[in-house]
Amino acid sequence: MRILLVDDDLVTGAMLDKVLAKKGYQVAHVTDGEKALEALQTKLYRIVLTDWMMPGMDGLTLVRHIRELNPPGYIYIILLTAKSSKSDAVAGLEAGADDYIVKPFDQHELLARIRAGRRLVELEEAQRDTQRQLSRSEKMAAIGHLAAGVAHEINNPIGFLSSNLNSLKGYIGDIKTMLACYHELARTLEVSISQQKMMADLPALVKKSLQMEETVDLAFVMQDADDLLNDCSEGISRVKSIVHEMRYFAHPEKQIIEPCDLPALLKKIEGKFSTELPGGVTLNNTVQTLPQLECNVAHMEQAFSNIIRNAVEAVGSHGVVTISSLCRGDQLEIRITDTGRGIAQENLAMVFNPFFTTKEVGQGVGLGLTTAMNIVKMHNGTISCESHSGGETCFTVILPLAGFEC
Repeated sequence: MRILLVDDDLVTGAMLDKVLAKKGYQVAHVTDGEKALEALQTKLYRIVLTDWMMPGMDGLTLVRHIRELNPPGYIYIILLTAKSSKSDAVAGLEAGADDYIVKPFDQHELLARIRAGRRLVELEEAQRDTQRQLSRSEKMAAIGHLAAGVAHEINNPIGFLSSNLNSLKGYIGDIKTMLACYHELARTLEVSISQQKMMADLPALVKKSLQMEETVDLAFVMQDADDLLNDCSEGISRVKSIVHEMRYFAHPEKQIIEPCDLPALLKKIEGKFSTELPGGVTLNNTVQTLPQLECNVAHMEQAFSNIIRNAVEAVGSHGVVTISSLCRGDQLEIRITDTGRGIAQENLAMVFNPFFTTKEVGQGVGLGLTTAMNIVKMHNGTISCESHSGGETCFTVILPLAGFEC
């Protein structure tokens, strides 16, 4: 363990250096407070022994400066001084020293005090290691949960994409067979026309073509192919949305600030959701006229879409989601309230945490509200949530108008 010795008395310094080196400590000796601070900026010394009375910066001032540093580990400080009054001891400890020993001191007592300091430092190191391990475990658990959620979220659209493509492959095979039949019929007709007489196998080919069209059910195939392609397009959009949300979470895009008509934006979002709502769910948008908001419009649309989607999912098959607004001075306040199942108090503080979700694995990645919060914060706004289990939930977004007044 490294010890920094700060003492302008070279004889005392040499003696302490020898005693501490015998006990296996790595000792660096400097003669004033300024040099001590320089040494602490380049290396981490876990124990500092400093004299109180020194030219220039005294020991008490040095202790205060050390406590203002932000080292990667705790520094245990022992003051060495000839001052022996209780008031001096109190002054030293209040300045930030951990221990205080009066000169002339006994070597055995000093070593015992250093060992006490070493135990505290090692305990702090063990605690930091435990915290790092816990943090690592929590991160690994979060990554595992995220991986399972993302895999399931992407696997769903990929699954019906694969199924639809297999169906389309079968349809294309049938159409190819039918086209081959039509091609054969067309060539026979071409020969018949060129020779100005009906070929003997022409009626059979016509009958075969009609039977093939009936077998293939061409009208159904064409209609179903359109539906399958539309489903594939939706699946690709879903995967693209998940990837975009993940990418935005990891690396937020550059802000492009422009005026935004927030009521029109919320109306646009309402239109997107209106076609997806279950029959028993009502989306009630009461936002009318508001001043223009300076923001990144695409990001703001994503933020409110995520919050509204969360509210819609919370009400399930029956309930009401209400979007309301209020203008307070130079700020806009938007509220999204749902009559869903509410949020338990133990979960309320975690709703904006990355990867947190109360849904089953595969039913949500847990980044929607986190992304919304990050977007709102990037616009110097705030977002909060009020709820209790079994009751209403209200998300409140407050955004500055950036110069626009109500």
